[in-house]
Amino acid sequence: MTQKNNYQIEQVFGALPRGVLENFLLAVLAVLLTAAWGGPRLGVSTQTGVIVFFVLLLLYLAVSIWCIKALPIHKMKTEVIKDGPYKFVRHPMYGAIIFLLNPALAFVLKSWLVLLFLPLTWLIWKVLIKEEEAELLNEFPDQYSLYQKETGMFFPNLLKVNKFLFFAFWGLVFALAGFTALNYKLLSEGLIVWDNKPVFEKIEEEKVSKIEPITKEETSGFTKIEAPSKFQLAETRFYATLLPLKTAIPGYDPIVNGTGFLPVHQNSPERNSAVRTRVATQKTDSIAISALSVEAPLVTPANSSEKEINAKLNNGVVIYPGSALPPDFGNLFLTGHSSSYFWNKSPYTKIFAGLNKLSTGDKITVTLNGFSYEYTVFDKKIVNPDEAKIYQYSDRHILTLMTCWPIGSAKQRVLVYAEIQP
Repeated sequence: MTQKNNYQIEQVFGALPRGVLENFLLAVLAVLLTAAWGGPRLGVSTQTGVIVFFVLLLLYLAVSIWCIKALPIHKMKTEVIKDGPYKFVRHPMYGAIIFLLNPALAFVLKSWLVLLFLPLTWLIWKVLIKEEEAELLNEFPDQYSLYQKETGMFFPNLLKVNKFLFFAFWGLVFALAGFTALNYKLLSEGLIVWDNKPVFEKIEEEKVSKIEPITKEETSGFTKIEAPSKFQLAETRFYATLLPLKTAIPGYDPIVNGTGFLPVHQNSPERNSAVRTRVATQKTDSIAISALSVEAPLVTPANSSEKEINAKLNNGVVIYPGSALPPDFGNLFLTGHSSSYFWNKSPYTKIFAGLNKLSTGDKITVTLNGFSYEYTVFDKKIVNPDEAKIYQYSDRHILTLMTCWPIGSAKQRVLVYAEIQP
């Protein structure tokens, strides 16, 4: 390849190869940080993300093709090209990468950080084209100097292009900014997603050979507590399956025969420690942790969607759908905030911030349906988000508390386990 051809290629591509590489590395960094922190992710469906990606990608390709057609190589050495997209933007191909290709990647990857990195992306491209613009000023001092004053670097100078377009654009920007400020709570809950949703562990009946007491087993770096039960759990309401003794059928095992209730000998008041130790009270549903000076209302979400649970977390500590409520045997799984966004003025944004300070033997009082139940802490773990699971029990009253960790992020979870003493 001749030196002339090399020079022509450099003129055509300019800072493009190096800029694309650095832009790609920055996008990779954003994705890795999103994965490491568990967010923030764009709260859009996969289908929406893919549709927006292809729309922006097609626009990017259209601009790129338009740029290529407007750059006749035989004119590049003799004049400043001002045709096609170059009439409005000095570096339209680079601008398309910044404002079209990067947002396209953000939507398909569901990463807010790719969007938040746009100012840094813009700065990288600005630094890279300094040499390119210096050469053009050297070759066409008067032409290019005037061109710089009249034309935007990566985005059109709308005031010079069309005054109506300029005011319409900035009017829309300020309107969107005002709408966002007035509706930040709703928008943040719907569009900013963190990986903080616990997984409800469903035990397949065919894998359950017998009902076992609580056992501790180190699995995937956390204590796995498992004593599977076959009765179906209600997911969206309070319920109680405590049966009067007079309804018992001699020799009939409800678990084996599939009625959904516990055997009478386990479910009787004499054997049920929650019934035996509970205290009647006029207090509303709440949780109190004396060791942390914490007291908060308990709230029940309508479903287990991320949006619904995040909304309820602003009102107190959430009873996660699928939990077993005392006096039933099983696992009462509660989750609360350890931190939140600075603009969230809820009094419960840090209600579980000290959860990691709890120790074995600390007492937790849960009030539900007019009764107070006292739980004693027996274990604590820090786990990854996908390891936060609800394990159910057939003959224990377990309380699991969960919050995000470290404070200010959703990278991991603190899980505290407590039990009503038999």
